[in-house]
Amino acid sequence: MRQIEIASVCQIAAEYEEEVNKEYLTSIKKGLNKFYKFLLTSHLPNSCILMGYVRAILSMLKTNGVLGNKSLLMIEPQEFEDVEKNSFFALRDYDLNMKIEIGKTTRLFHEWITYYLHYSDIRRYIYPKYLDKLSIKTCVYCNAEFISTCHLKKYDELGNAIKKANGEYEMDSKGRFELDHYWPKSKHPFLSISFFNLHPSCSSCNLWKDDGDIPFNLFTNISNAPSLFLFSLKEDDVIEYVNKHQCECLKVYFESSVKNYELFHIEDVYESFKDEVEELFWKKISNGVSYLDMLKASLPNGLLSNQDLLHRFFYGYYKEPQDILKRPLTKMKQDIAIQLEKLAPKIKV
Repeated sequence: MRQIEIASVCQIAAEYEEEVNKEYLTSIKKGLNKFYKFLLTSHLPNSCILMGYVRAILSMLKTNGVLGNKSLLMIEPQEFEDVEKNSFFALRDYDLNMKIEIGKTTRLFHEWITYYLHYSDIRRYIYPKYLDKLSIKTCVYCNAEFISTCHLKKYDELGNAIKKANGEYEMDSKGRFELDHYWPKSKHPFLSISFFNLHPSCSSCNLWKDDGDIPFNLFTNISNAPSLFLFSLKEDDVIEYVNKHQCECLKVYFESSVKNYELFHIEDVYESFKDEVEELFWKKISNGVSYLDMLKASLPNGLLSNQDLLHRFFYGYYKEPQDILKRPLTKMKQDIAIQLEKLAPKIKV
């Protein structure tokens, strides 16, 4: 729910590219060349088109430290369309979903591309480090959930549960995260490991978006880009709450200037957080400044001297817009807090 300026994370993206190349470039090139040779002798329908797609990927991989054009891993969102048009081409569903059997394994064409690009390994072993550097802990679409999930069973690169010799499943309780693609990898597999195409998300938003196209990208070239989203309360609802003291009165409304964003069902999701709005209401109409001063004085010297920490301790959310993705519900609380401050003089409790 907040766009990140690309210029501010270019170094992080470059480090990601460097590590991917160091760990996987040789294997990626070897695998794609093997796939190309297989297609050459396969007699598959449209094999020339599929070979051209593989060849285009190979041409955009880093070679001997020299880049003819921008690396595949560093393509920026505003360049996706031109790169696909000029260096690749939009494959038809028929081609993308063509079943291809190699040895005893059958995958769709787009799945073979993702496989040879080592998406699964990069997602698991490399990307998490750069996710931490981006300070993203919540879903970039809804900001209602942390991105971490827990998978109890271990899975191989084909998505099959791994069993031990005794037949029991191998278990893995380590936290994982969901990862969505701005341009779906099933339609544009050449972008499956491109840094600026990766969107950390919660499982619900990832499921709802599926392979759909949403014109919202986490990354932008616009400096100080205005927010595309707004949470709000209706003044009449706030007054009704003051009279009835029932948090059900505090319906959260959501506005978005992004086309198709309704598929995330944001207002329905936020129905569960009316108690959070209620708590924020009481904190905002109380004399929060005096309380914070008293709190600061009561703690050991310097423990909460930082005003941002004091604010987070009392209100329960980060107050700066750039910190929205650090904690769930922060965007909603920031928006509604501003509204409540304006409404406070009108409210009699």
